Amino acid sequence: MRNGLKVIIGLLVLLVVGNFLYKKTSLYYMIMPRLPFSMHLNKENLVLESGETDRLRVYAINKRVSYHTSDFKVAYVNLNGKVFAKKTGIAYITAKVGKKTFRCKVRVIALSKKKLTMEEGESFQLRIYGDGLFHKARWSSDNTSIVSVSKNGKLVAKKKGRVNIIANIYGKKLVCRVKVIS
Repeated sequence: MRNGLKVIIGLLVLLVVGNFLYKKTSLYYMIMPRLPFSMHLNKENLVLESGETDRLRVYAINKRVSYHTSDFKVAYVNLNGKVFAKKTGIAYITAKVGKKTFRCKVRVIALSKKKLTMEEGESFQLRIYGDGLFHKARWSSDNTSIVSVSKNGKLVAKKKGRVNIIANIYGKKLVCRVKVIS
């Protein structure tokens, strides 16, 4: 029992001393495993509505980061990593730290109308614009007695009033404010 305790204490002393003295020996590397690489970008995929902004950061560093965009007409990024969504489409933001590069896919989406005026009995098809939209939107209405919405985004005005139509896609809520007149 005492011999086992002496071995454990000896290994612990070797570990502590190894941090300072034995870093070049193979024994140190057998005892002290390397930790996985932890430098990373805070987001790899980003969905923004036209006009929105978000911030990208590289974690676990103390060095200068340079950011670049693949398409500045879709999404622009400044020196601090702030992303500005301009028009619908897909752009890739690249963050460079020394020889390491990280990419974030930025998808900019938009609703065909943000405000809409309809008459009773009229119908209108709302659309979501953006490249690579593979997910179907989940459509809903604040008040279905005023305006109903189908699963494809077709609106039907039923009676006078105001209502919000919401499209949920990629975790984003796109809102169209609808006013129905008689």
